[in-house]
Amino acid sequence: MDLAVRYHEAVSRGESADLFIHPDAVHHELPNALFPDGVVRDLDGLRAAAERGRTTIRDQRFDVLNAVAYERLPRS
Repeated sequence: MDLAVRYHEAVSRGESADLFIHPDAVHHELPNALFPDGVVRDLDGLRAAAERGRTTIRDQRFDVLNAVAYERLPRS
């Protein structure tokens, strides 16, 4: 959970999310005020969107209201 919170803190500060996202990741953004139909992006798309976002969104922050984590147990 700590990693997820640090990711959101970095995004809030406008820092690169590259340290948190696997190069092969695919991000599915749910419909919202900016993208009513949602959007799907790869890492390059996320980088480009972050750059555009710096000129569109003056300030953003994330409040973690609740979270769920699980520990993967070794297979027996």
